[in-house]
Amino acid sequence: MTVKISENTIGRWSGTVPTCEPILCPRLEPDDPRLIITPHNTTYGSRVLFSCPWGYKLQGQPGIECHLDSAWSAPLPTCQRK
Repeated sequence: MTVKISENTIGRWSGTVPTCEPILCPRLEPDDPRLIITPHNTTYGSRVLFSCPWGYKLQGQPGIECHLDSAWSAPLPTCQRK
């Protein structure tokens, strides 16, 4: 993005001041209530790690990342009984 702001003849700035908006991925809503999500940050570049309680093993990726297109890098894993 390119923004041009210049000083006008009366010493004030002209042009619209840009604002930044964070890139967010959808909030993770696992179907599996046993899935532990750490941390639960949804901003671009954030990495979320998963684990399961004792007696269960993780089925799927142990972590995913929020991409520039507001999509997660992989589907949510599940916890399967050992």
